Amino acid sequence: MQTIETAHDLAVNDVALWVDRIKWFELLQDPGIEMTPKDKETYFSGSKKHKTRNIHHGECFFPNIYVLASLVLDLISTKRDTLFPKLAKQETKNIHSIGKALASRRRFCCRGDIHTGADAEFLDLVNSPEIFG
Repeated sequence: MQTIETAHDLAVNDVALWVDRIKWFELLQDPGIEMTPKDKETYFSGSKKHKTRNIHHGECFFPNIYVLASLVLDLISTKRDTLFPKLAKQETKNIHSIGKALASRRRFCCRGDIHTGADAEFLDLVNSPEIFG
């Protein structure tokens, strides 16, 4: 039987579970779509009717984070039996759990501040032609 630390290390170190770093960076840049008053009423009243294919975080919808969470789920689903046996059977439930984790752990950083605290690999990514254009 694996310990939690062993399973965690196997998952983190398995490059087959990694999303392409440029796609990861681009999708995490989702600025979000601010909720309309009608959306706020629907979401905060406890209604089951929700906007589809979006991650709800704060008072915004994040369609690109939904796409990223879906990509992550597609990758980890290949190891469902060995590393992720407790994934929910409903795909959307997993996507929303992953998406909420991604949305809540993002941090805002001005582009000018990136160079003061980032490692060399991240700086290469930020300054790459694919991102900077």
